[in-house]
Amino acid sequence: MINVFDDIAFQYGKLLKIDSQALVERYNRALFALIEKRTSLKEFHIDCTGFSPEIALELDNDDYLNAHGVNKKFILISMKQVDMDMAKTHFSSTMHMVKSFCRDNKKALTTLTAGDVVFGELDNKQFKANSVSDMLKANTVYITVDTSKKLLEKSTSCADKVELLLEGDNWQDDALLGDIIELSKTCGNVLKNGAIPSKLNYQRGHYYTTLFGGMYVFQMEEGITLITEDPLFNGNQEGLENVEVISQHSEKKVYAFLEKHNFIEPMSFNYLQEKLSEFELKLLHSAMDGYLKSKGVKSFAYMDKNAIKNYIVENYDHLPNDFYRIERLVNALQNNLPDSIKVKEYKPYFWRASSDLSGADFSLVSRLLCNFKSYSYFSMFVHNRKLFETKYKRWSEAKQDYVRTHLFDHSSIITNMRKRIDVE
Repeated sequence: MINVFDDIAFQYGKLLKIDSQALVERYNRALFALIEKRTSLKEFHIDCTGFSPEIALELDNDDYLNAHGVNKKFILISMKQVDMDMAKTHFSSTMHMVKSFCRDNKKALTTLTAGDVVFGELDNKQFKANSVSDMLKANTVYITVDTSKKLLEKSTSCADKVELLLEGDNWQDDALLGDIIELSKTCGNVLKNGAIPSKLNYQRGHYYTTLFGGMYVFQMEEGITLITEDPLFNGNQEGLENVEVISQHSEKKVYAFLEKHNFIEPMSFNYLQEKLSEFELKLLHSAMDGYLKSKGVKSFAYMDKNAIKNYIVENYDHLPNDFYRIERLVNALQNNLPDSIKVKEYKPYFWRASSDLSGADFSLVSRLLCNFKSYSYFSMFVHNRKLFETKYKRWSEAKQDYVRTHLFDHSSIITNMRKRIDVE
């Protein structure tokens, strides 16, 4: 469960606290090997890749493990990191690749992290993506891995020597035996422990990237489709001649694409009727900003429904358009009048990520859909933290107080939503 009253958890999700001298030193050895820097902090938090928001603040560099947004470096101190969130990333696929790497090589990484810190890089063979077409070419990510004590190098060498020993009459080679004994003092029994990761290459698949103004990349057999966040994005670039470009700001086109490729599925009117109480709450949420501003409310951890309803009655003709839109839907659901509303005008409420999706793809589609659901605070918090943070900063202190408490009181919903993201 995420305690959203904890500032670190609220802003970055579930992170691992590093607060022992031994682990801090391990981290520093990896950090120096990767970027020739050390932290002076005695304790900090890390995400599944080893990124620390506190160290980023100390170094004044959010990309200290991710220069130019590509070739993400990682630091693995504990296998507990596989259960952590990702605090910052330029590619949504990074978290899933790192976790897949940890799971696919669990035995080897467990052995290595028992005695040392493991670190490496998600190498896409580009130091910088200078264009969108450059980025689209880097679909295969190669993971390089090492330890500060060179355990991997020594384990590989030991394994090679053991294999050589078993060939012919080499078992009588005292020098070879001596080398194996000396190496095994550091890396142990390589045949038993299996300390060499074997799965190192991963395909990026569909993903979201912050690069080039932010975009969703869907790579299918019939071609590539980009759904771009930047309304001024120029799709007439070299290398994009055969790429379909859709603006995220065209809700109709986005939903048409997602429906065509079975990324989303419809929800029946009867199903939505079962969620009537949720829509009634959204209706109050849509009028909340006006109420808080007009009444000069400073503290609002819990909603006073009667007060907001009275405000709605008093100001009915001057409420935001969202209120009237949701009101019509609530009325239709309450009175079982499916023909009274046009489903096309209510796409965000009648479509959801396909039940066939899981893991990275489910997370990606859910993230995209959040852009069309103004009052789905749970979805934004779980699936699109960037959008949530943007909106949160614009809210009044009273609304921030309310939403944060609302999330905390319904943390079980957040926990259940997160489970589907992490399934591979």
